[in-house]
Amino acid sequence: MNLLKKKNLKAVAGIILAAGAQTAIASSSAQATINWDSFNVQLIDLSGGLNTPVFNWLSESGNVRSNSENSAPYDSQSDSNFVPDFSTTLSTNTVTAEAQSSTLRNTNVLQAYAASQPSTLANYYENTATATAQNFGNFGLTGYGIALITLDWNVSVTGVINDSSDYSYAQAFINGSLFDGNYGSGSASSSSSGNSSAVSGSFSENGTFSFAAFSNGVDNVTGSISAVTYVSSVSSLSQVPLPSAVWFFLSALMGILGLTQRKVASIA
Repeated sequence: MNLLKKKNLKAVAGIILAAGAQTAIASSSAQATINWDSFNVQLIDLSGGLNTPVFNWLSESGNVRSNSENSAPYDSQSDSNFVPDFSTTLSTNTVTAEAQSSTLRNTNVLQAYAASQPSTLANYYENTATATAQNFGNFGLTGYGIALITLDWNVSVTGVINDSSDYSYAQAFINGSLFDGNYGSGSASSSSSGNSSAVSGSFSENGTFSFAAFSNGVDNVTGSISAVTYVSSVSSLSQVPLPSAVWFFLSALMGILGLTQRKVASIA
């Protein structure tokens, strides 16, 4: 083996060894949506038209929050808004060099989004993003009958398979509760959480919240509906080990180089 070939082999080995010390560049994202325009109340009259059930909102409120944080260099951005109704549009948008989060809340959706990328300046530094959007309302139900309440949601997350430093989380949580005015109460909830980490890579799910409220036509029935979307995303650089097959190849390659050097020395 001539000197040029030996140099080429050493160069290949050096490149592979250098690759073993490099870090993984990854990103993650999460989104949660509650389709507020799908909110539906189906009234079932049990009175034969004599005491028809009526559903009405007693109070309404909504809020949104988002935060994005960069580790190196450090930078933190946050924003939040609140209104005492369901009709006003709310939104936030926070951005740093390697993280972003946003929300949107209007008559159609409650939506939260978060995304992050690994730090380009330092290893193991985490960049994070979180966001949440919520509607909360108190309702009253009169008459003799049942109110069937439904609401749709969906969540999705992405990450990088086999990289535990890149992680995202999304949740849509809807809860309903009621009090019948006679020391009786009830509740129902529908929720989902999606995780993307070293194994899953991505995840998505959708569903429908269902809640039944009964009014006997005598007692004063009141209740509440809480609808929340929450997301988070975390990214950092992580060392990526070389596969065992690569290390086996390197061992064989270095052995060949050593054997060649000894042969050249003995000939000389």
